[in-house]
Amino acid sequence: MTALKDTWQQQRRDRQQQVQTMLLQFQQTRQTQAIQQQLERRQFCQQLSAKKPPQNSQRIARVLEPFFPNSFDSICSAIASS
Repeated sequence: MTALKDTWQQQRRDRQQQVQTMLLQFQQTRQTQAIQQQLERRQFCQQLSAKKPPQNSQRIARVLEPFFPNSFDSICSAIASS
């Protein structure tokens, strides 16, 4: 009976370790994606600022981004085309 209990406890620890590993990998992937998106946004606005004065496009995009977080590129595009 003790061997069965030990086996069950070991399997439980193994499953917990697997879940923790998967969660850590997921968090690292999300962090990497967030950093990559920030870099892409900066590059995009840098390209815009080369075409327009930097104070206009970047400042307006920064102000509007909290209200439209999924459309940052659209905001920058609209500013660039205006």
